[in-house]
Amino acid sequence: MPAEFWKVVVIAKEDGKLSATGYLQTQKNLLDNLEFAFGSYKTYQVPVSRIEAITGLNFGRLRGLDPLGTLESMDSRLISGKGDILL
Repeated sequence: MPAEFWKVVVIAKEDGKLSATGYLQTQKNLLDNLEFAFGSYKTYQVPVSRIEAITGLNFGRLRGLDPLGTLESMDSRLISGKGDILL
């Protein structure tokens, strides 16, 4: 059973500049007793560099397009709606 799911999204903003954002969904807290649990899962926007660290993948140039990558204190942002996404 997967403990985490991730994705990296690249978009062209209205000004034509590219933006790369990473997202992480985790269910590690539900796997402690190895029983199935159904409930609401939380999605977090995370730095692309964090997904690189977790997976061992290299997203190269996309890392530099990530708005969270420039915020040193930003480890993750809880996403409850589209207004929570930092582009």
